[in-house]
Amino acid sequence: IYANDLYLNGALVTDLSIPDNITEIGYHAFYGCSSLASVTIHENITSIKRSAFDECSNLAKIYCKPTTPPAIQHFNSDESVFPFNSGMKIYVPREAYDAYMQYEYTSGIGGMTTQAHWYYYESYVEPYDFE
Repeated sequence: IYANDLYLNGALVTDLSIPDNITEIGYHAFYGCSSLASVTIHENITSIKRSAFDECSNLAKIYCKPTTPPAIQHFNSDESVFPFNSGMKIYVPREAYDAYMQYEYTSGIGGMTTQAHWYYYESYVEPYDFE
């Protein structure tokens, strides 16, 4: 990351595809990457940690392909997994939409929640038919 932009081999990254061999996206992994416009999260992702994509001001499209919703860690409104960008859409598999919207709550250390709290993003999530 350089000046809030992400570069790979010298090229500015605007459309990021998380590789298939990754299973977890770590804390602050892409925090503040204003160059990101879209992200594809492949089926093997099981967990997305706090602030992984927060403050990505231009992030408009997230394609989240797992049919089992990855656990997302939502600490509080100041440290969310994804930004609450106006017009942003999070596309999830149509057949898994209800699972993503299920309300589950688990309180951990200091009130941290670690279950799949996709309901925070209810107004952003849309069912999608992935090929």
